[in-house]
Amino acid sequence: MNTRFALQPGRDVDSVEYTFALGKPFVKFQKYADDLRLKKYRNLGDSKREGMFLYGYLPYTATVNGNPKVDTVRGNKGPYALFIRDQVGFFLNAKPGTKIADKESNMNHADHNSGVFLVKYPFYPTPDPNRITSAYAEIRLTEVYYTLAECRYRTGDKAGAAGYLNQVRGRLSVAMPPYPTAQFPVTTKADVVKAIIHEKTAEMTNEEVRNVDIIRWRRKGYFATEPIPNFASAKELLPIPQSEIDNNPNLGN
Repeated sequence: MNTRFALQPGRDVDSVEYTFALGKPFVKFQKYADDLRLKKYRNLGDSKREGMFLYGYLPYTATVNGNPKVDTVRGNKGPYALFIRDQVGFFLNAKPGTKIADKESNMNHADHNSGVFLVKYPFYPTPDPNRITSAYAEIRLTEVYYTLAECRYRTGDKAGAAGYLNQVRGRLSVAMPPYPTAQFPVTTKADVVKAIIHEKTAEMTNEEVRNVDIIRWRRKGYFATEPIPNFASAKELLPIPQSEIDNNPNLGN
């Protein structure tokens, strides 16, 4: 995806973390400062890149009259430099860490400083026939490990569930410390499911799996808006398509 949309913010206009648990992907990454994915995104050339987010000031080098000139990305509300925050509001030219007087914070009341951008599967506007872009993964081995971890959790195998999470955390491109951790000791089933939710929210950000997970987990206190209006429990189930039942009559039994 390109950086058209920002991630769900993890902090309010005063930079106080929201209390709901689900979402807030950038906050989850920030809890592990050594995570390589937390680096600011850069295209290194030669089909290489680093980092996964756009945040803070975004410097670049332009060519002016044949000479290189270092500048930073600016907004369309004035000539000031943008400072991308994990917040939503009208920050305009406010410096990092400044608390602004305007406390209104919503999608209709914000400027381009608002919201960290994810650059997970980047593509670039170029006519080069030899360009290389990321192939979008419909399902990844990581998701298979998470599914196995959840299966182990549901059968009471806490150590087995943590083991599958650690296979994802321990790969070279991430190199995170294994479970148990101080934040998630994984000694109880409640600890394990919290760890699974935490890992999957961070790792699978923007990969179209969160909605199904939310329905399946049926967690209260995890959402930005509760109760959810006009939501019947029947909507928690996804019906098997009639075409699939026709192809396999055993599904209808």
